[in-house]
Amino acid sequence: MSDHNSKTSNPENNVELKLLLVYAVLGNPEAQFEVAGRYFTGNGVKKDDAKAFKWWNRSAEQGHLDAQFNVGVSYEYGIGISKNITEANRWYLQAAEKGHASAQNEMGLHCNEGRGIKKDRKAAVEWWRRAADHGHPEAQYNLGVCFAEGKVVKKDMEEAVMLWGKSAEQGYAKSQYNLGVCHENGWGVKKNRKIALDLFHKAAEQKYASAVRALKTLGEKD
Repeated sequence: MSDHNSKTSNPENNVELKLLLVYAVLGNPEAQFEVAGRYFTGNGVKKDDAKAFKWWNRSAEQGHLDAQFNVGVSYEYGIGISKNITEANRWYLQAAEKGHASAQNEMGLHCNEGRGIKKDRKAAVEWWRRAADHGHPEAQYNLGVCFAEGKVVKKDMEEAVMLWGKSAEQGYAKSQYNLGVCHENGWGVKKNRKIALDLFHKAAEQKYASAVRALKTLGEKD
C-alpha cells in the first residue's frame, strides 16, 4: 500500500485531522488519500478498512495515482471491499499507464501469471522494464530473472547482474541473494567469494531463507 501520513492524537482534539476531513469532504484528492490512510492504519481514528477504501476510491476517481494503486490492492486482496481481480487490474492499469512504478510492477506480475487477465509474458517484460526504469527494486529483480533465464528476452547474465545490483543497493533481499550467487559462481561477473558472502549476509539479515541456507552451506553464520 502507498501511504504517507503522520501520527495524530485523538480526533476530537486534533485540528489537523478535522481540517483534513473538511478538505476531503470538499473533494480534495490529496486530503481524501490522507484520510484513507488514517482509517487504514488506525492513526488518530478507529481502524476501518471500509472507510479507507471509500476515501481511496474517491481520491482515485480524481486521478490520484497512489490512491488508484491502493484501490487496486484493495480489490485484489479484499481490503474494505469484496475481492474483484478484474477491478484490481483496471485500477492497476490506470495508475501504471500514468507512470506509477508499483502499479507497473503489479501489471508485470499479473501479465506473467495470467492473474485475472490473459497470460502475456512479453507484456510482463515491458511493464517490468518501465517500472525498473523508475527504480522499482522488485521490478528490477523480476526483469533480471527474465534476462538470467533467457525467456522472452535473450539471455544476458551481465544485464541480470546489473539489474540485481541496482535492486540489491535498495535492500531487496532476493536480488542480494541472486547477486551473491552470481559472484560465488562467476556468472555475469568476476568470481568473488568475499562479495558473495557479504551479499548473502545482507539477505540473511532480512530472514531470506535461501541466503540463510547458502551461509550454512558455506560454513558461515548469518
